[in-house]
Amino acid sequence: MSATNPGSTKVVQWEFLLSIRAKWRLKNLVVVWTNGCFDLLHIGHIRSLQTAKAAGDLLVVGVNNANSLGKRM
Repeated sequence: MSATNPGSTKVVQWEFLLSIRAKWRLKNLVVVWTNGCFDLLHIGHIRSLQTAKAAGDLLVVGVNNANSLGKRM
């Protein structure tokens, strides 16, 4: 992922995300953030992601694990 190709898909570290977000803001791009536990992807997840993407220029998706929801694996 790079500032010149914000639509690329890649897992990135938090520090990199913060630095690239600053560059996107300088370009006046609206960055939308959503997150969830997508262990069983279903139509509700897809619709939620589509709605979030429609709210801005770029969508950043945080992926939680089951532990973040208080579940034990």
